[in-house]
Amino acid sequence: MNMLQRYLLLVPVALVCACSGIKVEQDYAEKTDFSKLKSYAWQSDKQKSTGDVRVDNSLLNNRIRQAVDNSLSSKGFNKSATKKTDFLVAYHYVIREKDEDSRVHTGIGIGAGHRGSYGGLMLGLGGSDRDYEVGELTIDILDPNNQQIIWRGVASRKIISQSDPAERAARINETIAAVLKKFPPR
Repeated sequence: MNMLQRYLLLVPVALVCACSGIKVEQDYAEKTDFSKLKSYAWQSDKQKSTGDVRVDNSLLNNRIRQAVDNSLSSKGFNKSATKKTDFLVAYHYVIREKDEDSRVHTGIGIGAGHRGSYGGLMLGLGGSDRDYEVGELTIDILDPNNQQIIWRGVASRKIISQSDPAERAARINETIAAVLKKFPPR
């Protein structure tokens, strides 16, 4: 396979990754031996109230927790029924307003009419200012002995309104998979 063919195969993969629109970052305590972590429990039954009715609801809470449980289970971690465990999990979800200023667009056009009898010149300047919402999901992995964060993953993505619960669950699953892909750190 030559270099051009390889490049052409990578373009669709790059486009799919770019289109997901999920920005993920992580931080962790470097001295933690993550290989010793086997079991977990949730730090609390639900996220602390944010005062935002779009976020503070049991449907969203259950979807996020189920997606985290599924993702951790697929990585070989066992959910414990007690707090006597290797690590605790907590999440925090907020919706933030963002303001996007696009760059100024310029254009110029010149035209001539039939046999040069008409003509015109146009100059256009423009830009746009858009407001949109971003959902930010933080997942914390905590030491059960002192409640200190040993790993944190944060995902943010543009909010897309959905009326279908299956679509909501799919976006939550995709977001959590993207965050927990980085856990445990290597």
